[in-house]
Amino acid sequence: MWALAATALYAAVLRRGIPEPERARGALPLSSMFREERGRLIPAWVAWFAIAFGYYGFAFWLPSMLVRWGLSLVSSLEFSFAMTLLQVPGYFSAAYLVERWGRRPTFASYMAISAASALALAFSHAVIPVLAAGSLFNFFNVGAWGTIYAYSPELFSDRDRATAVGSCTAMARIGMIVGPYLPAISGFGASLGAFFAALLVGASSVAFLPETVRRRRRALPPEAQDSGNRVSTAPAAHAGTPGSLFQS
Repeated sequence: MWALAATALYAAVLRRGIPEPERARGALPLSSMFREERGRLIPAWVAWFAIAFGYYGFAFWLPSMLVRWGLSLVSSLEFSFAMTLLQVPGYFSAAYLVERWGRRPTFASYMAISAASALALAFSHAVIPVLAAGSLFNFFNVGAWGTIYAYSPELFSDRDRATAVGSCTAMARIGMIVGPYLPAISGFGASLGAFFAALLVGASSVAFLPETVRRRRRALPPEAQDSGNRVSTAPAAHAGTPGSLFQS
């Protein structure tokens, strides 16, 4: 445990190489910011709620459901741990795609595959299909988490960023609370249908948000940009113009 706790010290090492940003002045309260930014706040809230609702409702109950489907308690925990290991490559794959494909298509695709995995699990009754669906869910859903963490701060100005992203994480907290309660009320199998629908809605919500990858690259100095992926320096489309979902 001490060794695991010591890894938190890595944050102090990273902090030394990251400059402190200038504080924006004149930050608006959430009510005023909502009137100005609701076109981006509402889709972002939906995305954060949906991903937390689906993930925590699924992950909280999965070991218990594996026991009900015939595995021993020890085996269910072992299989759950093995499935969660796929979250690591899920994170790395999303980190690669957000810069090459774009934030919106990566998030939408990963959420859609997560939804399909939840639906597949609802119709699976043997161990191997259950493990396959659970593994896919862990890989793509946590990859979507990594994407939304990177994407959300880029949607808002310096003045509004802290309040806006804070409100998004508050919506995620609500999803984290509500999601695990649903299987206790309606059963895990029926809840998978609700998780499927919520994840699809979350995937669709980013269609109403702008792509930010090009604007981020233009903000970087030339030496920090990937020479093989440089973009035009023409003016960006207005931030409020969503455009095509798979256009990066």
